[in-house]
Amino acid sequence: MKNSDQSNESYISGLLAELVKTYDLRSTVFATFYRVGFDLHELGNSEKQTMELITLYPFLKNGEIWRDIQEELDDTNVKPTEDDEHWLKTCIEESSEQIAQAVYNQTKQKGEMRNKATEEIENYFAAIRLKTQIKGLSQNN
Repeated sequence: MKNSDQSNESYISGLLAELVKTYDLRSTVFATFYRVGFDLHELGNSEKQTMELITLYPFLKNGEIWRDIQEELDDTNVKPTEDDEHWLKTCIEESSEQIAQAVYNQTKQKGEMRNKATEEIENYFAAIRLKTQIKGLSQNN
């Protein structure tokens, strides 16, 4: 890669990083995957974790909006009607449950990834030990 290509790529990466800080791109990412599909078949565990968060975006955003409404009502000392307050609390509770479920799923997937990595390492070292044993036996004969 030429030096000018690297500087252009670096410039573009910096520009994108600034845009991400400035704008909430979560809806754009969700909309893109909504159009192309949420196919998880060929993804690794880490990528599946990210995709789970992307698929949950509308539900998480809904909860965020309800919390903002609650905060604004509290800040302005506006009391909603009893029915509206019940509806508001129910929506916030449902959102909290979805967040808790997402955290649980993420934790579970992380544990599975960790177990798989540990198993791969153990298999690797077991293969080395076996190879060493076979090599030792062949040298003794």
